[in-house]
Amino acid sequence: MNTRTFFFILILLVPFTGCVNCPVVEEQLANSQDWKLGRGQYHAKQIGNTVKVFAEGANPTPNYQNIIAKTSLTVFPPELVLQQKAPSENQIEKITPFKICRRFTVAQKIAKVTIRDADGKHEVNVEH
Repeated sequence: MNTRTFFFILILLVPFTGCVNCPVVEEQLANSQDWKLGRGQYHAKQIGNTVKVFAEGANPTPNYQNIIAKTSLTVFPPELVLQQKAPSENQIEKITPFKICRRFTVAQKIAKVTIRDADGKHEVNVEH
């Protein structure tokens, strides 16, 4: 496969997967007062023992950090939270879209995952 073909395939796949890199879900909430609940739209997909959770939305300025973290509740599947942190320096006021992905491992097929954000709890169906 040549480089041109590779990039063409990559461009086709990224919109469907939401992310090229999907790191493991943060093990705990960010406790700093700088981290607030974010807002987003969610979907989830399970492939084998891996569940990928996707969040997308808009930040009020560039350079926000967005994470998906586990709550301290010991429930299965884990309850997740969308958190965001504003940049420490002044930014231009420009609505900036974000897309993030996080994954976690399960031993069985799951039907839903719960994600909490500034708008409350969302029960997200897991695609298989």
